[in-house]
Amino acid sequence: MEDPWGFGGDEDRRRSRASPGGDTILDLLPTFLIVAAVLGGLAGLGWILGEAFGAFESAEDGLYAGFLIALLVFLGGGLLVRGRHRIGGILKSLLAWSAIGLVAVAGYAYRHELTSVWQRVAGEFSPGTAVYGERSLTVRASGSGAFFLDVFLNGRPARMLVDTGATGLALTPADAFAAGLDMDRLRYSIPVQTADGASLAAPAVLDSVRVGGLTFRNQAALVLRQGHISLLGVTILRRFRSFEIKGDRLILRW
Repeated sequence: MEDPWGFGGDEDRRRSRASPGGDTILDLLPTFLIVAAVLGGLAGLGWILGEAFGAFESAEDGLYAGFLIALLVFLGGGLLVRGRHRIGGILKSLLAWSAIGLVAVAGYAYRHELTSVWQRVAGEFSPGTAVYGERSLTVRASGSGAFFLDVFLNGRPARMLVDTGATGLALTPADAFAAGLDMDRLRYSIPVQTADGASLAAPAVLDSVRVGGLTFRNQAALVLRQGHISLLGVTILRRFRSFEIKGDRLILRW
């Protein structure tokens, strides 16, 4: 059949470049890598625009927007390439990319629900991984029955043990150092009782402590002379609207 687009002369050139048995995985690998790089790059650009510059309502919205733009780029490019072949090729590409676009749009529309499902699955496998709800978070207990929370101390991540027998925050030397506290200026003068026995702690102040959806400024804390896990006490928990333990779940609401 004569090429309706007038590019029949290119057919022989394409055939001469093709593998004898058709395209193999190795033949298609560069294309896959390029597609993945462009999708990842545009999605990352969208995330940066949302997180750093506020171009979108949230970084997550920017991520999805970048991904959708990348799909549109590939859709347009696919149509241009197919346009050099036959109208049937254009229709096939259009149907395929339309299906991909519908899946992407559906994923964007239900992004919060999908994120919630993923968080629930992650929470089952990794105690301390928070499952966020409507102004709340839920954490599953570890195998020993203890609750761990991933928090941010001066913007630095730290995993803390929820200890209802402790009053405030008690930090290990490693977490205190990671939070940017000047360890040389600490004075260990406060006697404390830890799981390892009697010890001393030094008073300190953290610029910020973020737990779930709340951020506490100029938060007093104690830095333990030694320890393996930082403790989060009831003075922080009581600043939430409510906190409760249901079975193996700790629920914080704000």
